[in-house]
Formats: sequence, C-alpha cells, structure tokens
Amino acid sequence: MYMKSSWTPPCNTEPLISIFKELIIQDVSHNYKKKYVHHNLSKEEFQSIKSLKEDNTIRITTADKGGAIVILDMADYLSEAQRQLSDSQTYQKIKLNPTKRLQSLIRKITLTAREDGFLHPKDYKFLNSQNPTIPSLYLLPKIHKDLTRPPGRPIISSRGSILEPLSSFVERFLRPFVFNLSTYIKDTTHFL
Repeated sequence: MYMKSSWTPPCNTEPLISIFKELIIQDVSHNYKKKYVHHNLSKEEFQSIKSLKEDNTIRITTADKGGAIVILDMADYLSEAQRQLSDSQTYQKIKLNPTKRLQSLIRKITLTAREDGFLHPKDYKFLNSQNPTIPSLYLLPKIHKDLTRPPGRPIISSRGSILEPLSSFVERFLRPFVFNLSTYIKDTTHFL
C-alpha cells in the first residue's frame, strides 16, 4: 500500500534533456548552499530550554484545548495517569502483551486472503508489521477545568502499533462511504 517504488526511469540520450537536467542541478545546488543560520535565542535562553527538556521532575506538553504550553509537576502527571488507569470501569488490566497473538492472527487471515486472490501481495506485506510498537498513553491537561491540578484527557498513541496498518487499510475502503452518510460533517462551515 505504501511501498517505496523500485522503478527507475530509463536513461534518456536526448541532449536537450541532459542539458536541462544539468542546469536544474546547478541552480538547486547554487541556491541551497548551507548558509549560517541566525538563531533567535540567546545562548542563555537556548541553555534554559535545554535544561527544561532534560528536567525529569516536570512534564512539558500542550493543553487539551487552546494549544497553550503547560508545565506540570511529573509526580502530579503520573498521579493523574494512575488515577485514570485504576478506573476498572474504563480500563482492564491484561496479563500478557497481545501483540504477538494479534500479529499471528493478522498474518493468518491476510495469508489466506492473499492465497485466495482477495489481497494483493503488496497489501499483504503492508498489513504484516515486522516490528510493531506497543501503543502508549499520554495525557493532555484540561487547564480550562482546573489550573493547579488539571485532569488529563487520555490519548492512546498507536503510531507504529500492530493495528496501525490495518486501520489505514480499512479507512481507505470506508472513506468513500463515510462522505455519503447523513451524519457526516466535513468541517464547521459544512455544519453551519
């Protein structure tokens, strides 16, 4: 599905194309030579930012709404995460990482689909992640609710996970149908 192409254009012996190519290369290399970049931060400001990034006692993130930068005490951040994850109505503790089991199941189903001619070999390869990551949870503080100890909006980042390719694959086929639903809203203007 998103495989890098191995296609290489045939060599062209047309002299005008070769001249054009050389002129483009010269133009690009002339205009994009490495230039000195003037930073808009002083050395002290740069060092302060570096120090904040390396400080393990704080968490720097964006707010849930408005995009404000928020600096939280790491102990408070972890406490909020623990509070939410302890909610047995929402989360269930599992004994084992299900990635290998899911990987095996996806491989079995996609192999059958490929062998039966329902799945292209490139899609089979795309759907079978070789080294998937475990999804991770992080919180965006809801500072509009409480400025001193804001509750967090839980976000599960599944980037690189075992289900990311499958989600992308299914979305590709469902997208045309979603636009025709009566409940579909493209953006605010469409809503109004």
